[in-house]
Amino acid sequence: MVLDTEHAGHGLDIRENGTTVRQLRKTKGFDGAWVLAVMGISKGMWRFKFSPQRREGWMGIGFTLSSIDLNKPLVSGPNSYFIYASTGNLKQGENLCVPDEISSEGDADWMRLAKPYAQNDVVQAHLNMDEGTLFFSLNNTSPILAYKNLSGRTLYPAIYLTSYQDEVNFQCEEVLPDPVKSPDFTHLLDTDDLPADTVEFQLEGAIRSVRAHRFLLAARSEYFRALLESPLRRDCTEKVIRITGASYTAFVVVLRYLYSGGSADVPQEHVVDVFKLASEYTLQSLQMQCLEQMFENITPENVLSMFMLSEQYLPRTLSLKERCMDVIRDNIEYVTALDSFKELCVHPGLVKELLIATCVKRRRI
Repeated sequence: MVLDTEHAGHGLDIRENGTTVRQLRKTKGFDGAWVLAVMGISKGMWRFKFSPQRREGWMGIGFTLSSIDLNKPLVSGPNSYFIYASTGNLKQGENLCVPDEISSEGDADWMRLAKPYAQNDVVQAHLNMDEGTLFFSLNNTSPILAYKNLSGRTLYPAIYLTSYQDEVNFQCEEVLPDPVKSPDFTHLLDTDDLPADTVEFQLEGAIRSVRAHRFLLAARSEYFRALLESPLRRDCTEKVIRITGASYTAFVVVLRYLYSGGSADVPQEHVVDVFKLASEYTLQSLQMQCLEQMFENITPENVLSMFMLSEQYLPRTLSLKERCMDVIRDNIEYVTALDSFKELCVHPGLVKELLIATCVKRRRI
């Protein structure tokens, strides 16, 4: 999804790839223009990222309806639901339902979002139209519920600019539910080629093993279904599968996740291994759980290994990488004295990124 030149007000320049909008004309007061994304959202789960590259005046980032006037100032009404970039207020329409827990102006959690946004701040919006909820977060803080009861609407990601040369970057992705989340397995009913007995997985050089039900694995995971239905195993005579490159503990966590229907207790010491397996097996929600767990547990001691891991799994790990760079900048002397920094030095591109990030921080100071 990208910004739409057909749904943009006067004076707005949209970068060719549709990810950045800039105001090219001078305005007065709150006079500005809107730009909407190409597609409206009426169902599914989505994650959006708005990052002001330059902000001098009023700026709105959030969602609206397609009926909004693209060349009118930001005004109250049922078509506008935003967090202001310059005033730091919640912009709510007349027909929106704001949760009771944020209705007070003094609410501490909500008010930490209510501030003028600075250059390179990152506002994330988490929109679940199936549940009708909209969450906002600022600079990787925990998401805060902003609106509910949005089901049945069609919302357009939108940006409102007022000042000359102000610029905002826009990114989005659909959060696809894992097959494991769906209890509906009727499409697998009465099929002739679905394995239904057990299989033994051997790990750590066949020192340890674990058994699992072939039917459940095939029903819950496309990866395991393809593995179990390979020509060597279709006749069910091959009941042992060797798993290489994975620890027994991490692999069992994945199996428990599949069996439970999406619940996982990931030990911190194995979170990286579980993340790699979740990525390999395309279990997105388990992958995201591991990412959040790693994000919360970055330290100066492990930051370099986390940074190198994040490089391998971009763009999914972009937030993790940015967090790593912040920790490295704040602990640059300690980090560069670690033995693991010598390992990083064999990757000149990564070292260059860290040097640039450190210089940027010092210029801001």
